[in-house]
Amino acid sequence: MGETALVRCCAVFVSASALAFLFTFAARRTARRVGFVDHAEGPIHSAPVPLGGGVAIYLAFWLAVSLLVPSRLEHLGLWYGTTLLVLVGIADDLWNLRWYWKLLGQIAAALLFAAFGGRIDFVTHPFSGDPVYTGALGVPLTVLWMVALANMVNLIDGLDGLAAGI
Repeated sequence: MGETALVRCCAVFVSASALAFLFTFAARRTARRVGFVDHAEGPIHSAPVPLGGGVAIYLAFWLAVSLLVPSRLEHLGLWYGTTLLVLVGIADDLWNLRWYWKLLGQIAAALLFAAFGGRIDFVTHPFSGDPVYTGALGVPLTVLWMVALANMVNLIDGLDGLAAGI
């Protein structure tokens, strides 16, 4: 990675983090105002918890990327894929989707990304640092990786604002 790319990457990270911090408060306030909350009581939540925080993360990421990164075809696929993920997340918040509908949406989002050329073409060998090319396994590996990441974010979002903070 060149020095310019590294600086741009750091700028996107810092900008997206700051925006996610700000947007999370706005999303929280808006969700409470319109009643978009989870009323589940139990050992974790003693009061209604605002929903829709994924929208804050999504907006922060795409605002930072659109301002700081030159456009490429893979970005369009990533935009389609992340947009579908956010829509599936909102649908889940609204209607408590069954697990298989969420999984189907996540797989479709990852396939959208891959269809526009975004895929894992190689991984770095942990000991030698040499690239190990994925070949025909590139698309399935990409789908597996993206679905795993989507579920990791979903699982850490058990506390109010935790996913956006991380």
